[in-house]
Parts: sequence; structure tokens; C-alpha cells
Amino acid sequence: MNGKTAQERMISPFEGEPVTVTRTAPDGAPEIAVTIDALTPEGAKLIDDLNAFCPMALTGLYLWAVLPTSFNNPYLLAAGFITVVIVAVMLLTYLRGLLTVTTVVVFNPAVFRVYRGGAWDVYDRSLTHRFLMMKHDSAREERQSHELRIRRAQAQGRIISPRRYYDDSFHIVFEYLGQRIDIATVYDQKRAMAVAARLKACDKLMDTKGLGDGEVMSPDEQWGEVPGKLPGT
Repeated sequence: MNGKTAQERMISPFEGEPVTVTRTAPDGAPEIAVTIDALTPEGAKLIDDLNAFCPMALTGLYLWAVLPTSFNNPYLLAAGFITVVIVAVMLLTYLRGLLTVTTVVVFNPAVFRVYRGGAWDVYDRSLTHRFLMMKHDSAREERQSHELRIRRAQAQGRIISPRRYYDDSFHIVFEYLGQRIDIATVYDQKRAMAVAARLKACDKLMDTKGLGDGEVMSPDEQWGEVPGKLPGT
């Protein structure tokens, strides 16, 4: 490498999405907080519909409001077009944020907590539990509907490829003494896998913390206060 020493950086298993922070509870116990931001299949479909509609609507507005008044001015035409593009991107980004569902969960050696409806649901971690990633309940129905549409289109000499939403979505489940408790519904398999893996990792780490040893999360692991507060804390 041209005689230069390569830079090294210790990678925490908690980097990336979903956002994960460590902190110390008021009683001195270590805690891990995970913030899950995800689109549901319904939200993903609405975003796709808006992605198709917004550019057409804004283009119509551009042709109606900008083009007639600046037809002979190429600079105004370009400025108007750029403005339409910027507005479309900002609007879709804003709507995506509105449709994103946020779920906060917190692990400590004794309990697992989920923040929903303005309150914390608390579960005893000493009882038998595990985290699962389950196919969305409506995936099979959507798949059957798509297969029927495809066969009908083929009979008419057409080829269609319906977009899958429920079939590409998963429930992140906390199984508590054999009972299913849904934590979040996540569109996109890759993202759902990342969420499920993160929750399993946090749960495993809290097992070791409860035993008094624990895995090192960074070169100088510190369970300190993290700037910002979680809902309800």
C-alpha cells in the first residue's frame, strides 16, 4: 500500500440499521435500546402509487402554470422544471417519513420492553422466549391473487408482473412462552432480516450481562448515558 499503514477501525455489531444504543438504567443495569423504523406493506404500496402519481401531477402543474408564462425564456423553463423535480423529491421524502412506523424496544438483563400506544409493555426475560421472523399473514392470499391475475392475462395474450408487497413483508415476532407477540411489520426481506438479527443479538448479549460477564462491544466498552431520551423515559 505504497509504504503506508492501513487505517483500522473496530466495527461494532450494532452499527447500521436498526439504530441501536447502549445506556445505563437508573438502577445501574446495562440496557440496549433499538429503534425500528420500517414501512409496512400498505405504506410501501402507497409510496409506489405516489411515486407514479406525483411526477404526473407536478408535470401537469408545470405545463399549466409555468410553461405558458415562460415559453420564450429557456432559463425560466429550466428553473421551473428543476423546481418541479425538487418539490416532487421533497414531497415524496416527507410522505415516506409520515408512513414510516417507529417501534422502540429496550433490553436489560431482567426484562424486555416494547413502547406502543404511549405505554411500555414489559416482558420477563427469565421466561422462555425467542425472536422470530414470520412471513406476513396476508402473503399467501396475495400470492394466490397474483397467480390468478397472471393466468388471466396470459389467456388474453398479455404478460404482467404484479408487484409483491405482503409476500415481501415479514412480522418480527417475540414468542413468549409459546405465545406470538408481534413487535413490528417490516416491508423488504433484507431489512426484516437485519431487524430480526439485531434483536436476537441484543437478547443474547443481555443473557451474558445477566450472568455477570458479557461480550465486549467496543475496545473500551462503556455503558453510559446516551444523548436523547426514549419515549416514556
